[in-house]
Amino acid sequence: MAPSAEFSVVNSLMTSLGIRTFRATGAAVKALRGLGGARRPLDFRSGRPSNPRQDVDKADLETLLEGLESQKLTWARTSNRDKAELLERCLKRMVDSTDECARRTCEVKGSYESGLGEELAAWSSCCWIVSETLECLRHDFKPPVGATRVSEGDQGRTVVETFPRGLLMNLVFLGCKGEVWLQPGKTLRQGPQRTNQEGSVWLVLGAGNQIPAVISDIVHCLFLCNSTVILKMNPVNDFLGPLLEDCFKPLISEGFLKIVYGGAEVGKMLVNHRLTEEIHMTGSDKTFDAITWQGKKPKKGSKLRNPPFKKPVHAELGCVTPYIVLPGNWSRRTSTFRPGSASLESFTTPGTTASRRRFSLSRRTGT
Repeated sequence: MAPSAEFSVVNSLMTSLGIRTFRATGAAVKALRGLGGARRPLDFRSGRPSNPRQDVDKADLETLLEGLESQKLTWARTSNRDKAELLERCLKRMVDSTDECARRTCEVKGSYESGLGEELAAWSSCCWIVSETLECLRHDFKPPVGATRVSEGDQGRTVVETFPRGLLMNLVFLGCKGEVWLQPGKTLRQGPQRTNQEGSVWLVLGAGNQIPAVISDIVHCLFLCNSTVILKMNPVNDFLGPLLEDCFKPLISEGFLKIVYGGAEVGKMLVNHRLTEEIHMTGSDKTFDAITWQGKKPKKGSKLRNPPFKKPVHAELGCVTPYIVLPGNWSRRTSTFRPGSASLESFTTPGTTASRRRFSLSRRTGT
């Protein structure tokens, strides 16, 4: 069977089985697709950067923002059940678009060593993000609860096991466990979700070089922050804009999400527009400073602490991910293996991924 036909069969199978099976079969599907893409020698090629899409017209931008403003209250008061129905339709379209997204991304970025496999895996993680959000909506954001226990000592606090959950996660994270320790005297209960019931218009500046960052920003601002969203694609990733428009068509057609294109000038108009109330961005610290300080960042040592820009700005500027080393009864083999593992992670992709390890923390005890 040709790889392209193999991909189509897998997509059709996932759709027919229903979205609930997506997570359970995700790992196997990604492995199968990666192997299929790797078998095609023609996929080993350099990328061809796409031309940036035309900047959105100022008049059109005004119309789009006014539309989001008029729909923000409707969206904020839409039930979680209705939101879940819209998002499920989006997810089905995302699953159907998997192959096209991978092929288009490889055309622009290039394809090295794994054919379509890496981009198929990236898009699968996008579907996982949306699937997890869908489950949260269906359960009114009440988290699934695993085993509970009362801690010994420390005022007998209630401890809730929250991770891993489900067959796939338990297999992947075998031997790992995540717990939430409630405050002393607090019992296991779920309070109401705190959301903005009056609605707001959020601007998302999506400059991530990995498409899952853009998808997670859209989903977070729409469903967790309860806001209508205007997403400005960055020229570095706007070749995927039409695909995102198709995937999120159910939300776009209802007036809850809009996607626009342009460079710094369009971004500046959106940032300073009277109708955008909050800003979430993925990009560089230079962009963040340009927004918050409006091009007038004080010099080092200045007593000026409060930026002139008053709108809330949330930013993902990369990160400093610590590799924490704790003292313990380490074997010689483990002591030899772990430094090499930590060093290897520093060179992932190669060293350009925001989540890669930046430094190590350790504590020496005794002599």
